[in-house]
Amino acid sequence: MRKFYNIAFLLLFIITETYGISFSFRHYKVEDGLSENSVFCSLQDSKGFMWFGTKEGLNRFDGKNFVVFHREANKKNSLENSYVHSLYEDQHKTIWVGTEGGIYLYDYIKNSFRFFDKKTSDNIQIRQTASTITEDKNGNIWMGTSDGLFRYNKKSDKLYRYYHDPNNPKSLLANYANTVMCDSNGDVWIGTLNGGLSKFNPATNQFINYNIAAAKAGSKLSVLKIIEDSQGNLILGTVSDGLIFFDRKNAKTERYLMDISEEWIYFFRDVHEYSPGVYLIGSEHGLIVFEHYKNEYKTIKASPSNANSLSDNAIYTIYKDKEGGLWVGSYFGGVNYISPKPYIFEMYSPQETTNSISGKAVS
Repeated sequence: MRKFYNIAFLLLFIITETYGISFSFRHYKVEDGLSENSVFCSLQDSKGFMWFGTKEGLNRFDGKNFVVFHREANKKNSLENSYVHSLYEDQHKTIWVGTEGGIYLYDYIKNSFRFFDKKTSDNIQIRQTASTITEDKNGNIWMGTSDGLFRYNKKSDKLYRYYHDPNNPKSLLANYANTVMCDSNGDVWIGTLNGGLSKFNPATNQFINYNIAAAKAGSKLSVLKIIEDSQGNLILGTVSDGLIFFDRKNAKTERYLMDISEEWIYFFRDVHEYSPGVYLIGSEHGLIVFEHYKNEYKTIKASPSNANSLSDNAIYTIYKDKEGGLWVGSYFGGVNYISPKPYIFEMYSPQETTNSISGKAVS
């Protein structure tokens, strides 16, 4: 038994020392007040509250209790759609909520929502899935949707739509704009499904497209997430092409983690730089810890026999809060939380081995 404890402690020590993270999770699920266990997006607002978008409602968490906002048919100024895909707080502290049926703005003072009802010059309104929302250095709000990319100019109060035109090589590569990122240079990058990577050209109001070939013959690149890391790298999380490091100077790419799946299914939905050169990746196969300089990775997976393991392997969102805590949202297992404070006591859960404690009660 002592030998098992020593090995367990050694493994925990190695993981913690190597990556600076102790992978012992606290879980928040429906039984804890979460509205639904499928968590697609997360945000910590300027007041310190954590927000989680789910299949069935928007959740605000104060560290102890959840407040749930969802569709209420007879209540004015509530969400009209409870399926929440994206969250963003702008520079004026307004929280933007992207749903399957358009975008809503949350008013803290009134504790209510209003539908973003702006229309383009040709009378188009956002009524479809809003998969991503962000803001550029000029205060424009960019909204990626299942049917085009939108830009809202607050100063002029005008809404613009960008879409794929097969006859225009400078149009968006595809209409499903899944991720939008504004980098440190002020450039706006767009990742599309079955399209790839584009950069907005404000001088022409069109796009510079990068035709990055998909690794699998006959398919197109699908980008789920774009981040800029502390070293200035542009990193793409993809559906079937692993993790791509994109060099903006020469448009060259390096692909990593291509051996995660033999079926070409990765779904790297979220990418977070935990520390310089160390990345957390939310995938269909668990939470991946990738060390770029060594080209090494470890996959953290759910274990039914370990109460403190990841609750589910399908990871959709990763968020590091202001205190250093990590929030990991999954499809079936709700929210997983890692405290920034190291545990004083090591935890041993019953395992499916002979050299393990046999139950959860210890006397």
